[in-house]
Amino acid sequence: MSESIQVQEPAAGLEIFKSLIQAAYDESLRLAKAKLSLGEIKVIVVDNPGVVIPEMGMIGRTFGPDKVTISLDPSHPNLSSTLETDLLKTLLHEYHHCARQAALGFPRTLLDALVSEGLADNFQIEITGGEPPQWAVALTEADLAKAAKMAEMEYANPGYDHKGWFFGSKDQTIPRWTGYSLGFRLVANYLKTHPQDSASSLYALQSSEFVV
Repeated sequence: MSESIQVQEPAAGLEIFKSLIQAAYDESLRLAKAKLSLGEIKVIVVDNPGVVIPEMGMIGRTFGPDKVTISLDPSHPNLSSTLETDLLKTLLHEYHHCARQAALGFPRTLLDALVSEGLADNFQIEITGGEPPQWAVALTEADLAKAAKMAEMEYANPGYDHKGWFFGSKDQTIPRWTGYSLGFRLVANYLKTHPQDSASSLYALQSSEFVV
């Protein structure tokens, strides 16, 4: 696997965080390469406050099997702690997306997206341990059950509202982070009934296999 990380210009505000970024990147590669089939991946770190998760000052996105972008808000008061505790986890999450997209292509339906996110979050926990990320357990059991029934009717829909399902939609009464929580539960339930498997071993399993 070719190792490549780039902090894009202009990113003067990120200069003081370079050592934290590099440390998380190096460790994430070491951990991921032991578990996943990965090709060459370029990680690009950008100063882009407008898209980050407000609580963290950071967000990751995967663009196919070979490119990951980490967007940061250098003025966020919690960014240093976020980089120390969550950048490595975010990179692991995105690397799983890379491996899955290399095997199956970009998620096409709501079910594909749910499983992709659920696998990535379970993979991060598989490697680092600890509690699930906040978006993976954002719903009450009642809200999760209600959302699951709604999602089942849209599983095969390639025109689903990705932003609504994953970041919330008042018009559709979909709470924030519903897609992440549904996907995490789908994959966690599969792993409970298939204890011989792991999120790292399932990166190429078809989404339909996770539905019982």
